[in-house]
Amino acid sequence: MKKQRVSHADRMCAAEDALAVRLENTGLWRRAAARWSVVMADTQDEKKRAKIHQRQKWCLSQIDSPEPDKPDCAGVLAAANGTLQRMGLQQAAGDIFRRPGYKKNAE
Repeated sequence: MKKQRVSHADRMCAAEDALAVRLENTGLWRRAAARWSVVMADTQDEKKRAKIHQRQKWCLSQIDSPEPDKPDCAGVLAAANGTLQRMGLQQAAGDIFRRPGYKKNAE
């Protein structure tokens, strides 16, 4: 009987690629997912490919997406108000809509 050539990925259990597991253990989730892609490309067995794909998806789900900080515009607002005050153009809030001659469109 002829022996089949076994690839590196087939020799390794789907969940036991040493490099990918080491990357996972150190918290390098993107690199681990990329490594699982390489392992999946070298695997011929569809069941193993499905297990590897699940492991890759799990690695990607572990990535923390930091929430973006809300911009602090208080400094900009204070600088703008200071500039308007020095120029003599400062108006009370909403006064721009209460100018003489200003008419609201009644639609």
